[in-house]
Amino acid sequence: MKKSFLLVAAVVMMAFAVNTNAQMAVGIQGSLALPTGDVGDLYDMGFGGTGTFLYSVTPEIQLTGSVGYLMFSGKDLYDGFDFSIIPIMVGGRYNFEAGSVKPYVSAEVGLAMSSMSGEVSFYGYTYEVDESGSDFAIAPGAGIVIPVSPNVGVDVNAKYIMVMTEGTSTNIIGINAGVQVAL
Repeated sequence: MKKSFLLVAAVVMMAFAVNTNAQMAVGIQGSLALPTGDVGDLYDMGFGGTGTFLYSVTPEIQLTGSVGYLMFSGKDLYDGFDFSIIPIMVGGRYNFEAGSVKPYVSAEVGLAMSSMSGEVSFYGYTYEVDESGSDFAIAPGAGIVIPVSPNVGVDVNAKYIMVMTEGTSTNIIGINAGVQVAL
């Protein structure tokens, strides 16, 4: 855990030391989240949002930092349970040259803070469950930015968030859409 945090901190510091004259942008996106693996067996499709900071090193390469919030409701035996995850990620994006429309691929690493809460009843007794934790996560993705003005674009992408949990698979496919504004 401490090693993961130190790795993320080192990448962020290097990102801002690379080029102080680079172009920056921010984005905000709404997300539909499809849980897969063990989490998909327990929870329905979720939703949330993500804020992204982009720092251009070259026209093709951007360093990224993002923070999101995704929430899910339980299904079947887990009805009444809520699961949420806050991915805090850093990484990079490679933009392909394709005229004004910019397709890209991305890769991010970071920390995923998760929590689960709800009530369960057994033989007339009700127990409150409130668990939380944080784990290392990676998120490869691909998307496209469609310009609507010189400084504003529509960003549509998909990410596969893999949280490295013990004993269970916590994987989420995020389908995201929002705006990206150059600063």
